[in-house]
Amino acid sequence: MFFGRHVGRRLDADFEEFVTARSAGLLRLAFLLVNDRGHAEDLLQTALLRTAMRWHRVREQPDAYVPPPCCRRWAGATPGASRPGVPS
Repeated sequence: MFFGRHVGRRLDADFEEFVTARSAGLLRLAFLLVNDRGHAEDLLQTALLRTAMRWHRVREQPDAYVPPPCCRRWAGATPGASRPGVPS
């Protein structure tokens, strides 16, 4: 199971503040990557979940950590598929 030992854990108040402050901008980034609101929300939720599980390591510079998983997830989602704005 993906969640494993993280199920039922309370979120750190700093993480909640980070999500409140940065989620709109991160959603815009995700939308630019996938050009679909629903997929962008899924992409962002996955990136934030991974960030929450590693918060103790990335809390000092979360902006440096969150976008890369978001981009990696997008790049690995559909290998070889054409993406808007990306030459084949």
